[in-house]
Amino acid sequence: MTPFSSPPFPTPGRRPAGRGFCALAFLGLVALGLAGCAGSENLIPSGPPQTHVPVAAGDAFPNLSGPQDGGRRPTLSPEERSRLERDLDSTAKERQRRLREKLESDG
Repeated sequence: MTPFSSPPFPTPGRRPAGRGFCALAFLGLVALGLAGCAGSENLIPSGPPQTHVPVAAGDAFPNLSGPQDGGRRPTLSPEERSRLERDLDSTAKERQRRLREKLESDG
């Protein structure tokens, strides 16, 4: 056995060095823990945190949950409706014609 190692079992009248060190370390940690609780501040806050949010007027933001000012647009008259249908039809036919010409020129 080397002079620096302790025997694997306690000898009569002698304690292993590790046990005393563990006890001292435990007592030191308990002392530190209790010292941390001895402060004057509460660890648990007594209420909600105080926030500093600027106050805004009630109409400062748009209302997204209800109808907007002005409501719905008026319906189209029969003349406006027929003109809109003609414009849409002519636009669709023009796009088809351009697509057909492009496909014929590529293929």
